Amino acid sequence: STQSTWGQVLMSRERALRALEAFALHPERYPSAVLHFDPEPTSVATVAIRDAFPKSIHHYLILPRLFDEITNSGTLELLTPHHVPLIEAMLLRAERIIHTLPHSVKIRTGFHALPSMKLLHMHVISDDYEGSHMNKPKHWNSFTTPFFLPAEFVLASLREHGRLALEVAPLEDLLKQPLSCPLCGTPATSFGGRAHQFKRLLEHYRTRCTARSIMDNQSNNGSTRGGEDSTIASCHTIPSCTTTTQEENTRV
Repeated sequence: STQSTWGQVLMSRERALRALEAFALHPERYPSAVLHFDPEPTSVATVAIRDAFPKSIHHYLILPRLFDEITNSGTLELLTPHHVPLIEAMLLRAERIIHTLPHSVKIRTGFHALPSMKLLHMHVISDDYEGSHMNKPKHWNSFTTPFFLPAEFVLASLREHGRLALEVAPLEDLLKQPLSCPLCGTPATSFGGRAHQFKRLLEHYRTRCTARSIMDNQSNNGSTRGGEDSTIASCHTIPSCTTTTQEENTRV
C-alpha cells in the first residue's frame, strides 16, 4: 500500500541519517572502513573512518565513540563548552592522520554548518575535490563556501562565547548560491552553457586556476604556509587550506 511504502521510505531515511552510529559503537566490525579507534569508549575517545562517499582523494570522518543527546543530533548550535575536550580530541586525531599523508597534500578540517547526517562528525578532506562522489553543485558549495566551518573556528567559538551562533536560512542559501572558484572567484557562468558549467569549473579549479598555481609554488618554495587561523574570527570568509608538514610519520 501507499502508506506502507511511505513508511519504508521514512525508515530508510532514518537509518541513513544514523548510519555513522554503527562505526562509533562497534568500530571493530568495520576494518575496511575504520582507520583508527580508541579501544576504551571514554568521553574523548574517537573513531576515524573513510568517508563512504568521498568528495576528494583524501576524505575522512572523525566521530566520537560515546555520544550524548547533543552530539548524537550532530547539531553544532547545541554544542557547549562541555564538548570542547571532545572537539580537541577529534582535531588531534585528524592531525595524526594528516601527518601520514604526503607533504604536498593540503588538508582542511571542519564541520558542515548544517550536517546531512546525525552524530557529530569532523571532515578531514584534501583540497583537490577529485573524489568519486563530487558530482553535484551542492557538494561543491558545501566545502568551498562558509558552509564549511573550520574546526579551529568551532573550537574558538565554544571557548570564547560558549556556543556557536548560526543562522539557518543564510546557510541553506549557501548550498544554492551560484558556483564559483573559491581561489580566484571566477563564476561558473563564465565557462559556457549551464549543462557543462560544473564540470568545467572543476577542471578550472584543479588545473587552470592561476591563483592555485601561485599558492602551489609558494608552498613548494616554503615561503608561505596555509592555515585556518585567519578564518577563526569569522565564518563569512573562505577558509584557506592547511598545508601539512610531515615532521614525522605518526601512526594513525
